[in-house]
Amino acid sequence: MSLDFTQEVFLRAYAALHTYRDKYQFSTWLFKIASNLLIDYWRKKKLPASSLNAFNYDENKETIQIPDCNPTVVERYERKQLINLIEQAIRELPKSLRELFVLRHINDFSYEEIARIKDLPLGTVKNRVFQAKELLRLKLEGK
Repeated sequence: MSLDFTQEVFLRAYAALHTYRDKYQFSTWLFKIASNLLIDYWRKKKLPASSLNAFNYDENKETIQIPDCNPTVVERYERKQLINLIEQAIRELPKSLRELFVLRHINDFSYEEIARIKDLPLGTVKNRVFQAKELLRLKLEGK
């Protein structure tokens, strides 16, 4: 089935190649064709649906049991405590390390982008981010 979809995507792409604009990435254009194909497929395919709240009149049949994937109160509390602990440890980092760590691991900038933003050598950025991670590790391990 996936091979059929793949073939259909490439056939549609080939047929619509004249509509592609090179100012956009080809992969984005191709992905849009693929996603539209799958949306059309699922619209046409009617799946049987039943209400989860429907009353079960047949007592011999088991009711549908759906597990609750939400975290428990204890899990939410523990997660919040851990987040607070990590945020506190980040706040305690020296400013020069904290800033680079946040740019890299919170804001997802590449090392090269950080080097350009902060006007620092690439090696310095990598070294300071590593130092920040090591300090955080030590703080969180309680050393």
